[in-house]
Amino acid sequence: SKNTPLVILTNSEANAMFFEGAITVTLKENTKMFFNSYMLPLAFCNILLLRILELDPERIEANMKEYAAFADREDWI
Repeated sequence: SKNTPLVILTNSEANAMFFEGAITVTLKENTKMFFNSYMLPLAFCNILLLRILELDPERIEANMKEYAAFADREDWI
């Protein structure tokens, strides 16, 4: 673990309290948005990840290389 905080994206405040994340975002949807219900959380994640990349691009690049090397190993399963 790299002491990464748990970020929770949910449509329910009860779920947010149950999982006790360090950062909680409640994204409400309604019946008009039912078929596009994943659009709002995905857009939020995209914005969040881009902002993290902007703040520390060298660290993100190093972590991505580490994860890629780990995924290439055959003994990780």
